[in-house]
Amino acid sequence: TALDAAVINEEKESKLKAIRDLRGLPVTLKSLKETQAVKTLKEMISRSSDASLCADLKSLIHSWKSYVAASQTVIPP
Repeated sequence: TALDAAVINEEKESKLKAIRDLRGLPVTLKSLKETQAVKTLKEMISRSSDASLCADLKSLIHSWKSYVAASQTVIPP
C-alpha cells in the first residue's frame, strides 16, 4: 500500500541520514574496536536487500579504514 511504501521510504531516509552523520565523525582505530561499529555495519549489510544502502554502508566502512590507515602512517623525518 501507499502507507507501507511511505514508511519504508522514511526508514531508508533515516538510515541514509545516519550514514551521512557517521561519515562526518572523527574515528580512531580504538573507537572502532571499542564500539564494534564496523561489525555492526557489516551485519546490517548482510541483512539488507537494499543495494544502495549496502553500497553506502560499504563506502562508509572503506572511508573509515582509509582514514585510520592514513592517520597511523608514520612519515620519516
